[in-house]
Amino acid sequence: MVDVIAWPPVGLSAWEPSHEDIVNVSRSLISGKRYLSAAQPRRRVVSATVQGRGIDAAGAGFMEMLKDFVAGGENLVRIECQSALWHRTWGTRGAAAEAVVDGDWTALECTGFAASQIVARPHDLVTFTTGGEDYLTRALTVVRSDGAGDALIRVRDDLSGTGTVVIGGTESIVFEPVEIPRAVQPAKGDWAYSWSFREVFEAETDGFVEVDPWS
Repeated sequence: MVDVIAWPPVGLSAWEPSHEDIVNVSRSLISGKRYLSAAQPRRRVVSATVQGRGIDAAGAGFMEMLKDFVAGGENLVRIECQSALWHRTWGTRGAAAEAVVDGDWTALECTGFAASQIVARPHDLVTFTTGGEDYLTRALTVVRSDGAGDALIRVRDDLSGTGTVVIGGTESIVFEPVEIPRAVQPAKGDWAYSWSFREVFEAETDGFVEVDPWS
């Protein structure tokens, strides 16, 4: 079993969510055509920067304690991951929704948003609840509601059914640190810890043990 340490209660000064796709490349000896195939599952990767002062002048202390618990990479970290536009997140927006086909894409036909507002931006987390199950996907483009509060939101993944949708929020993901940061405190001014993380799947371990030293 491996300990999964909760991300401490610190604010971010920089954030980059992305992913890695490892592929095999081959060529036909006869036609010379190039072929690609997935070599591993897609993994999310993130970069996160935390200021040394931070909230209550506790940023550096939380970072050093997180490094202590991670133990050089022996343990993992659980992070509530925001979208690419994290600094523009204004909370979650909910509505009734039905999954429909919009051209070549799945879309959610929504009712109940505030009228004439941006309700989704690309990469916003979209949680579609139907039949008692939650399905996570991502918005593809900027979407505005009409004067009645209705909106059609194209999403990345195939969905079906009728239910409710929540736009925004975070996705809980477990990571391993790619590099343990060091940060030198200057005599004046702030300083920062810059982390890089790569996703770890529970099936790759003997199981997760959730540990929250901060609550």
